[in-house]
Formats: sequence, structure tokens, C-alpha cells
Amino acid sequence: MRAGWEALHASLMRSVRTLAAEQQFNEMKRRHEVLRAFEDPVSFVDHLHRKDGDLDEKDAVYAALVETVKAGGNGAELASSLLWLGLWPVLDRIFRRRVRLYPEAADELVSDIGDALTALIERLDVARVSRVAAWLARGTERDVVKRRRRVWADQTRRAELTDKSALGAVGPIESEDPPPRSQFGLKGDLPDEEEVAVIRRHLLPIVGDDTDLVIGAAIYGQSQRLLGERLGLTHEAARKRVQRAFERLRRHLGRPR
Repeated sequence: MRAGWEALHASLMRSVRTLAAEQQFNEMKRRHEVLRAFEDPVSFVDHLHRKDGDLDEKDAVYAALVETVKAGGNGAELASSLLWLGLWPVLDRIFRRRVRLYPEAADELVSDIGDALTALIERLDVARVSRVAAWLARGTERDVVKRRRRVWADQTRRAELTDKSALGAVGPIESEDPPPRSQFGLKGDLPDEEEVAVIRRHLLPIVGDDTDLVIGAAIYGQSQRLLGERLGLTHEAARKRVQRAFERLRRHLGRPR
């Protein structure tokens, strides 16, 4: 599932190792004093990945890259590649955290990360952000999750037109609604994989093999038809198993039907 993601990284690294990239980097150094300490694009990326660097200096570097991208023209593509590569460690963590939301479409996650990061760079005002890299990383993950939630909501609406079972999909919460109070200490929005693991541990003793069906319906708002397709079940089998699982949960919680 990581093939497309790793191919993107390899392509970015090739792009900054060319003679043209070195020439463009030299031109960028003439325009931005903060870049002049670096010999070439590759050593520049290595510097950004060091954990002991000065945060204010790195912030100025990222701001220079963002300004170059937004200015367009010669050097903008190289600056974009350098932004990607500088942020790669945190973007890779985002990919690993969120790839489970794309069980059969990891390439869509690559595209969504790219679209989210590009849009954030275009609207970023570096004068108003104190930590550019952190702002871009947080915003990218947030926007990827929001986009995926919209896709699921659309899929659920289409599927529920023909899914008339009594326990249809649990729709995702709209962004303007306040998040519900969580018994698991969740922050609202879609939980990350660590939080889902906590929920799974609570559910396993109650619903057993149907835990993933409950998580898919209750947390991610997927319809029973889509859950069946994702887990290799017929729609009818998924419907019955979801009904049984929720009935076990009701009994466990002491709630009437």
C-alpha cells in the first residue's frame, strides 16, 4: 500500500539532485539570505531533518520556501519539492496514521495529502504563523480527515437510498456541530489509530468478531452495504451481524431497544 507514497519520495529526491535544481537553488540563495549557508538542495534537506536545529532559523527557511512557491516562476517547483522533502518525516507519519482510512485506495491518500498541502501553502500568510512547518503539518492532516469524512458521507447517502434496514448507517457529525462527549476520552472528529485501538479493546469482549463492523458503522459512518463490501461479506450478512452486535451492546449497557 506504500508503493505510491515511496515512489513519490523517490521522485522528489531525484528532482533535487539535478544540475538544474542546483542552479535554481543558487538563484534562491541570492533572493533569500537565510538559504545562503547551504551548499546544495540535498544538504539543505538533510539540515531540515536534523532534530537539533534552531527552530527560529528553520521557521525562516520554511517561510522563504513558501514565499518562493507562491511567487511562481523559476524556482517555484524546486521550492515546492524542498517543502515536501523537509516535511517528509511528519508527512510520512500522517500517511501511516491515516492509511487505514483508505483500505483499498492508498493512492487516494497520496493525492489527498498533496492537495491539502498545496492548498495550505497557497493560503499561508507566513507573517501570521509562528511555526510554519507545524502549521502545515497539522493543517494537512486535519484537511485529509475532513475530505475523507465528506467522501464517506457521500457514499453513505448514496448507499442508504437502497439500504432500508432498521439499523442503517450512523452518519458522521457535521463539522459545525459540537463533538459528543466521549466515554473513551476522544477529542472529537475521527479518532486516530491509537484511539481506535482503545475502543477496539473495549468492544472485543462484548461483540467479538463483529468489532470492526461496529467501529465502521458507529465511528466512521459507513453503511452496512459498504461495510459488507470492505469486509468481504454480503449486504445481508453484514446487516444481520451489525444488528446482532448492536443488540449485544444494548444488553451490555442495560438499554432497551
